[in-house]
Amino acid sequence: MDIELINGLFRSRLGGTEQMKAAAKLLNISLATLYRYKKTPEAIPVGKLKKLSQHFGYPIDSTATWSKTDILAGEQRRLELEQQVARPGGRRYVVTPSFTVTCELPELTRQLWEFDYGTRPEQELREYLRIRADRRELYQRSAYESFEIVIGGSYSDFFYGRGRFKGISNEVRKRQIEQILSTFDHEHVHRRVYLEHTPEVPVLLCYSSQIAVLRADDFVVEFSGLTVTKQLLDIFNQYYKDAHLKSPDEVRKFFKAPSESWRTK
Repeated sequence: MDIELINGLFRSRLGGTEQMKAAAKLLNISLATLYRYKKTPEAIPVGKLKKLSQHFGYPIDSTATWSKTDILAGEQRRLELEQQVARPGGRRYVVTPSFTVTCELPELTRQLWEFDYGTRPEQELREYLRIRADRRELYQRSAYESFEIVIGGSYSDFFYGRGRFKGISNEVRKRQIEQILSTFDHEHVHRRVYLEHTPEVPVLLCYSSQIAVLRADDFVVEFSGLTVTKQLLDIFNQYYKDAHLKSPDEVRKFFKAPSESWRTK
């Protein structure tokens, strides 16, 4: 993130109290929060920064910001990005550990939540499920084209109930597999499998709205602007090209029985 550009925005467009109040209203945040962003510009979310710069006609194009993962805020942000590309020609490119969450059953989400965040309040889970339901609705009605790279080792862990998937009931696992297989009938879904279970493939999302999100452990980095997002999309396309399983038939076969497909390579 170019801190000088952001400081320039605050100096030239948000110099007075009334201007700050109007900007806080525009962003739907408190005046105190906006003053905090003014003091620590690296903390302002990219989405709010772009909205502010566009409103004032200030030339902020390529930006990057990082933050520690907030479960609900992160999920809401992904929904917003998918809503932005939910139009003819809109595209999402995603590297996903086991399968895209936009075809994840609520029952599976709930069981994984208990494993990952068991001590968190129930209302947070309900809000999380609501946001994911909105994301699934966009996905299921083909609101955008989805290009997906699935990490084979992680899906195999899910399929055979290993690691964080160990507590998933057989009944839920079976219905989730059926749900995944049904998405192969969607013309807007383009899915490939990268078999090597290594950390070399990043968890990455790119959007045709010129925004990209890169996840690393507990942190998320969001990029915006044509130049930087094109570079990340080029990385995605290279992994997509190098994926081990490419055709719909062999990818479907892998999702039905990952070990059998693996042995064919």
